[in-house]
Amino acid sequence: LVDPVQLRSVSARYLDGAITTSGVPLEHSESVMSSVDLYLRCRLLSEQMLVDGGGQKPRYTTRTLCRALIAGRNLIVQQRFAPQRAILEGFELAFEGSLDLPSRTIIRKEFNSLLSKGISLKERDHPARRPDGRKGNDSFVLIKPFWIKTGQGDP
Repeated sequence: LVDPVQLRSVSARYLDGAITTSGVPLEHSESVMSSVDLYLRCRLLSEQMLVDGGGQKPRYTTRTLCRALIAGRNLIVQQRFAPQRAILEGFELAFEGSLDLPSRTIIRKEFNSLLSKGISLKERDHPARRPDGRKGNDSFVLIKPFWIKTGQGDP
C-alpha cells in the first residue's frame, strides 16, 4: 500500500481516539499527514541507501507503519505523551531498531525534519508524567525515558 490517501485513512484509524483535532478530519491532521510522508520517505530510503545490521535492505511495509502508530497511540493514551512526541517515538521504535549505525543517522535526520518540529532535545530525553500519578502504588518503574509497567514478581 503506497497510495497517500489510503495510507492517511489507515493511519487515522490507528490514531482515532488518541488525537483530537479541531474541526479537521483526522486524515488531514498534521500528525497523520507527516506520519504518512515519513513512512513513504522511509520506504524510498530503504530502497536507495539504508542497511540493517545484517547488511540487507530493510523492508518497510504497511505493517511497519501500523506498528509505529500503535506504539505512538499507546504512548499517548497510557503514558500521556504529546501526540507529536509519541508518534516520533513510535517511528523510532518501528523503523530505526534494525538499522546499522550509518543508516540510523540518515533516518534520524528524516525523523527530525518531519516529526520533531517544536520538540526540544531536553523534552525528548525527559520522561513523560508517571502514568499512575505522583502517589502511584509502584506499578510503574522509570527506565529513562519510559515508564514501564511492573509485573507481579520482585524487580
